[in-house]
Amino acid sequence: MKKLLVLVAMVLALAFSTTALAANNGAVLNAQEKVTEKVITALTTSDGALSSFETSLAPDFKKSLTADNYTKLKKDMSDKLGTLKSCNLVELLKAPGAERLVYRAEFSKEKAVNLVFFFNKEEKPLLLNFQALIVPPAPAKEEAK
Repeated sequence: MKKLLVLVAMVLALAFSTTALAANNGAVLNAQEKVTEKVITALTTSDGALSSFETSLAPDFKKSLTADNYTKLKKDMSDKLGTLKSCNLVELLKAPGAERLVYRAEFSKEKAVNLVFFFNKEEKPLLLNFQALIVPPAPAKEEAK
């Protein structure tokens, strides 16, 4: 009977500890998703401003993403990609020192674009960098003769 009680206590302790770890990861991911949502909205809407997400940028990235650079980036994205149709989180990579979130987006001019966001690994996530990468279409398969 004592062994059974010890076993049940151990199982419950393990269950609660893994839940607590997952809750912390979930809170960080939620914070990161809020930042990415602000960036995506700012870059893909006509009234989106750098000031809407500037406080979420890491200091080095904030220095390089000036108002002029932001305006040019926004115009380039609009010209090359068009308007945003859909966007979904497809990958989360946790690495030492940084985390990467990848969103698959569809625009009016490009059907598949990966929006890649790099964050630090802190309680308050700061955006280290982001990229928009056009995914080339898959080559057409030749029929076997």
